[in-house]
Amino acid sequence: MISPAHLWVPAHASGSNGEAAADLAAMAGLVMDDEQHAALDAILSVDDKGRWAAIDSAIVCPRQNGKTVVLQVIALADLFLFDARLVIWSAHLFPTAMEAFRDLEQIITGTPELAKRLKRGSRGISRENGNEGFELVGDRRLKFRARSKTGGRGLTGDRVILDEAFAIQAGELGSLYPTLSARPNPSVLYASSAGMVGSDVLRGLRERGRKGGDESLCWVEWCAPEGDCATPTCEHRPDTPGCLLDDQDRWQQANPAMGRRITVRYLEAERRTLDPTEFARERLGWWEDPAEGASGIPADKWQACADRDAEVTEPCVLAFDVTPGHTAASIVVCGGALHVVDHAAGTSWVVDRLCELVNAKNVAAIGMDPTGPAAALIPDLEKAGLTIRNQKNPKGQLVLLEGRESVQACEEFLAGILDSSVVHRDQHVLNTAVAGAGRRQVGDSWKWSRRDSTVDITPLVAATVARHLWTTVPVEEPRTWFGAWA
Repeated sequence: MISPAHLWVPAHASGSNGEAAADLAAMAGLVMDDEQHAALDAILSVDDKGRWAAIDSAIVCPRQNGKTVVLQVIALADLFLFDARLVIWSAHLFPTAMEAFRDLEQIITGTPELAKRLKRGSRGISRENGNEGFELVGDRRLKFRARSKTGGRGLTGDRVILDEAFAIQAGELGSLYPTLSARPNPSVLYASSAGMVGSDVLRGLRERGRKGGDESLCWVEWCAPEGDCATPTCEHRPDTPGCLLDDQDRWQQANPAMGRRITVRYLEAERRTLDPTEFARERLGWWEDPAEGASGIPADKWQACADRDAEVTEPCVLAFDVTPGHTAASIVVCGGALHVVDHAAGTSWVVDRLCELVNAKNVAAIGMDPTGPAAALIPDLEKAGLTIRNQKNPKGQLVLLEGRESVQACEEFLAGILDSSVVHRDQHVLNTAVAGAGRRQVGDSWKWSRRDSTVDITPLVAATVARHLWTTVPVEEPRTWFGAWA
């Protein structure tokens, strides 16, 4: 067995409900590893009054190492063994929640001892959009939800499972926890891979869990020990002598399923393919922590500007940005509120997507910083029929923020956050870019710096340009766009 790198369980009685849950899993055909058993025993520990030893529990380890099976077993045990009246399974993205629903549907309907306890008809298994779940005779329910900033009240249950916990924002918990206070034995279960720069909530749990001693938190985490490579200036490229990212002993410590469900050959391929920072997070369990205050944007001010329900109006403006090496790109719209329309790998999609948006929406201008990697797309944009706006062509669609104007856009963006005139829709990809962004000096002012950032900042750069255009480019009277920005 590969022991967790960090394990803390509050004071509890000698027994755990883990064994009973494991027996139920075996009956349902779920084969569990020793590591999954250990997590189950820790999370399902009880105190001398029969309550859960911890109100908050978390399991953190790289992907495909069995977190989901642990969640499935706990959800089934709550429903079929522990008589929980309501269990909520939530995820950051709706498709992830639906995948969990479909997996558990197969398990329950494929196990006669469980299937016979479902209510008859559609009440037993609900596939109604937004109301997916299961209901047993005796009013025991398991429901599936996607999270939102104000949706915590819809997550109330005896146990709330928060999958994809790296993406949880403070506002979601702010509306969740007060609703649990009336439950006789509440439990919140977090599950995630290592946190990203914007994973403030999960990072707070990590600080409590790794330290130990917290009587309200159970923490189970697999990760590899960090350290220094043989060469102090190591760039972590594959096969660099002495690079810790090539240490297969560390791979094993972070990935207990290595050699079973995960092959060494597959991890070697991941190492060659993934960006080193991403491989370190996804396979070694090394967290991405923000550079303290590097962006100059106060976290509380940024959060105060968030409004997931903010309207994007038309006419609107678009802006895009590209990473060095053209590994990823972002498109952001500003129509009063900022919204990241697209953030995806590569750049081959950008020109077609911009043209599609121009044809579908009332777009007043498209902005970019021509001093960065995005400039390489200008010839393709012109071939697609988009022209550069200048004195000779005042109606051109492309606005290039030259020299001082790009610096001014950054200053305006920060000022707008500080005075709360910026509105953004609380998207994880933009929050992460803001949290991990760095700055570089330009004369007496500054610009966003890719070199000094710890994350992909294309969403932030594009948002900065888009908001500048929104405040400077003349537009007609805006109208609300009722279609989806997707």
